[in-house]
Amino acid sequence: MRGPYSMTRRGLIGGSVATLASSATGAFTHSKFRKSMVHGRVFDAGSLNKKGLDGVLVSNGVEVAKTTSEGFYSLPTRRDVFIIKPSNWSVPVEEATGLPAFASTHSTFANNKPESDAGAQDVETQKSLDFNLRYIQEPRRFSAALYADPQPADKLELTYLRRAMDKMSARKDFAFGLALGDIASDDLTIFPDYLAQASRLGIPVWHIPGNHDHDVGEQTSHDRLKTWRKTFGPPTYAFEYSGALFIMLDNVCVRDGGSYFGHIGPNGLNFVRNLLELTHPEKLVVVCTHIPLTSSHNDDSSCTTSDTSALLELIDGRKAVSFSGHMHTSEHHYIPYAGGAHHHQVISALSGSWWSGPMDKEGLPLSIASDGTPHGWHALTIDGDDYHTEFIPARHDACGRVIASFAEQSRPTGLQLEAVTDFPENRVLVNVFDGGPRTKVFLDLGGERYQLRRVSAFDPYTTSIFSGARETIKYWVNPELCSHLWMLDMNSYSNIDLNEARLTIVDEYGRLRLDEVELLTG
Repeated sequence: MRGPYSMTRRGLIGGSVATLASSATGAFTHSKFRKSMVHGRVFDAGSLNKKGLDGVLVSNGVEVAKTTSEGFYSLPTRRDVFIIKPSNWSVPVEEATGLPAFASTHSTFANNKPESDAGAQDVETQKSLDFNLRYIQEPRRFSAALYADPQPADKLELTYLRRAMDKMSARKDFAFGLALGDIASDDLTIFPDYLAQASRLGIPVWHIPGNHDHDVGEQTSHDRLKTWRKTFGPPTYAFEYSGALFIMLDNVCVRDGGSYFGHIGPNGLNFVRNLLELTHPEKLVVVCTHIPLTSSHNDDSSCTTSDTSALLELIDGRKAVSFSGHMHTSEHHYIPYAGGAHHHQVISALSGSWWSGPMDKEGLPLSIASDGTPHGWHALTIDGDDYHTEFIPARHDACGRVIASFAEQSRPTGLQLEAVTDFPENRVLVNVFDGGPRTKVFLDLGGERYQLRRVSAFDPYTTSIFSGARETIKYWVNPELCSHLWMLDMNSYSNIDLNEARLTIVDEYGRLRLDEVELLTG
């Protein structure tokens, strides 16, 4: 485990805390310890006398408090109690799991089962709940491993996950990881095995739950997250790193009967509101959810968040970006709201097509996602309030952009293109795995530059794989429209040798990429 501060599961949970802000539910101080309140102290574990830390935040998942000059805090009692790690301070990290220890496992709260999360419970706290931090200088520019939907269903798929994690761990510049849900595939007994793999990254990994991380059979969101809380901690929380504030929001809301939809809810929104009131306005805000704020399936309540507009109102005026998973596709969206356009990125799945597809020569499934994106992860790089992402395929043979030219007769049978049905006989198709509305694609041929146009269509390579090896694909997996496909009609051009092509991509962040490519001709 890399990092300056690690601990075993037997160690004390560490963190930072604070006096309740008047903007939340009133100013609670050290002198107001009473029934239905949780109180404690935050201190510097690196100091000889356990010096109290002033002005660090702690929350119960709704209200947010700030420590006094001596490090004391007080909050109404709710189900969760956690610190919001401040910049340039570290929480303990469990050696065996890589989990940051940022929340209370005190029995008073672990056994607290409120009838409703809307109000504090009448719980008599017998002990002060203390947290500790250590100082560490965090760089202005840093990178984080960003991944979603690892979703191993059994021991075999855990071996596939391990291979992907090993490749991720080869990159040594990640400060921490962000795992955006669907850690399991309904069988939550796989959590310990997953954590054994994630710990191999050698960095702390912060998690939020997905819809497949719930206790099956429970009817409410709170009851369905019992195992999650026991394993990972609170489903909604936040932490700072350098100049950025990361807000980790559980937005999987369960209906009566067990179905779910995307919804942050009043408690989550109040948490964001109270947190931002105590956060410097120049910090970059990074919001992470499992279900997208918006998606290409925006008419499906399980694939979008119903109260996205309320969230965007809260971050209005701040530099912000958000990330989600869930879709097993790669998408960029720019959501209009009063403050402009909010950038929301749906990141591709680490498991791709749920670890399915024909096997390669190494005995691993291709795991190509429904939109043609290889299974993999993203690197999120932040420098002050600036950011960008980079898609990193888990497969070595998928490191470049996918580019192909297909003749009409080579189109797979049995699949209908819903958005683009009139492909020309000779065309160039480029699948830029992490492309979006602002991406530009050019083809340099014979001294001329040709700009490709973005289309919505099935990726032909993916449909070919899916139709040709259907027995290896999980039954619910089908090709989906790709939002990052570019096309050039070559019928109007003559005497061009496609084998001498050079591909130029200007990505979503304005970065120039040059790729030597081999064109597959139909």
